Parts: sequence; structure tokens; C-alpha cells
Amino acid sequence: MISYLALQFRFLFLGLAEKLGTKNEKIPAIPSPRLRYRVHGSTEPYGYIEVGKLSWKSIEKILANINRPIDGFENILDFGCGTGRVLRNIPNRDQTNIWGIDIDSAAIHWCQKHLPGARFEHIDSNPPTHFDRESLDLIFSISVFTHLDERRQDQWLEEMSRLLRPGGILIASVHGDYHRELHSREVDMKSGFVFNDSKRRFFKKDGLPQFYQDAHHTKQYVMESWSRYFTIIDYVERGIVDHHDAVVLTKKRPA
Repeated sequence: MISYLALQFRFLFLGLAEKLGTKNEKIPAIPSPRLRYRVHGSTEPYGYIEVGKLSWKSIEKILANINRPIDGFENILDFGCGTGRVLRNIPNRDQTNIWGIDIDSAAIHWCQKHLPGARFEHIDSNPPTHFDRESLDLIFSISVFTHLDERRQDQWLEEMSRLLRPGGILIASVHGDYHRELHSREVDMKSGFVFNDSKRRFFKKDGLPQFYQDAHHTKQYVMESWSRYFTIIDYVERGIVDHHDAVVLTKKRPA
């Protein structure tokens, strides 16, 4: 509780300092310290911006490796966009149909106000979304399936499959072996999937719902479980910012 309260005071102090500070027009628009922490795990603004840029570069690299350059996609969805720190780096946003959706209404409101060239919508924590079946060419989801339990994971994988057009691509990040090694996490991965629930309710530091916790996958689990919903094109270890593993999927062809 003490650390939670200290963090809230930090949000207030930094937020006030930034509002009173001299605005530098060369610095991109950034959300409040509270929202940065929610997305980035830190209030540091430059790291927030840089990780967004590197995440998009990682996506572009993955697409290039499967010969699917970004200019070949007309309808793009950032599932779990947060404050849009990845989406904002898509080139020529005003020439493509781009959506960002998230359960965090404060983050969506910030995006709507500060990130032109894309459409942002608040969604319920459970599917379905309002999008039509097979209406999207590219979906990417960074740091979402890293926080969902198995039931919600499967529900959203099924929904993403519904939304993806034949030949479309879904790129989703997961916590793999490198993440656990980097953070010295000793997690028993014998089952292939582990969901760690902190049990926090009122003092959850990120301000997100209680169900949003910490999920871990093995490559074997992903290859077996996610193939129920998609054809798996690739599993790229450390594929997102040399940290998260990236799963590259496409819509299954009818049997």
C-alpha cells in the first residue's frame, strides 16, 4: 500500500511539473505520467517514445521477412493500442485505414485528442468487437497476450481469427524464455502456459483491471494451442524489441 501511494504522489508531482514546464515543440506529444507508467512500466518519457519506435520497426522487420511490406495492407488494427505509442509510428497514417482499440478509456481518449490519422475506440474487456468478419488485413498486438489468462486469451484469439481476412497477418507478442531469463523469473513452465495473478484489487499500480496480470508461454504451447485458431507462419524469439517473442499468424483455410 505504501509503494502504491508513493507512486500516486509521483504521478501528481510529475504531471504538475510537466504542465508548468516549458513546452518543447520538437518533442512529440506524450501522455501523462500515469498513462506512461500504465503502458511503459515507467514514467520516463524518452524511453516511452523509443520503445514505441522500436516496436514498430520490429513489426516492419517481421513483415519484410515474410515478403509482406506495410504498404500492402489497407486495413490495420492495433489490438490493445494503449496510448498509441506503436501505432503512431506507422508511416502515411492518413492514407490507410488504421484503428486502435483498447479497454482503457483514458488511453483511448488521449489518442483521440493527440494522434490524428487513425481511429481509436474503447472496447469491452470481452469479445466480440464491432468490426465485420474478415474486415482486416493486418492486426498487431503488443503486450496484450502477455497479460491474459488462458480463457480470455482463447476468446480473443478466436475473435482475431474472425476479423482477419484470408491471407491477412496477425503479429502478437508473448513472454518467452528470454523474458524470463532477463528478469530472473523462475517460472515452472511444464504446462506450457502460466498465469501469475498478483491478487491485487485496490492497490494495483498500473490502474488496469484485476484480470490484467502476467502470462507466460512456451514456444511449444503456442505452436500447439494457437494453431487451433490460425496457421502459424513463424515464431520469432525476441522478435519484438529484442525482448518479447513474436508469433506470426495467418487465417486458417477452410477444411
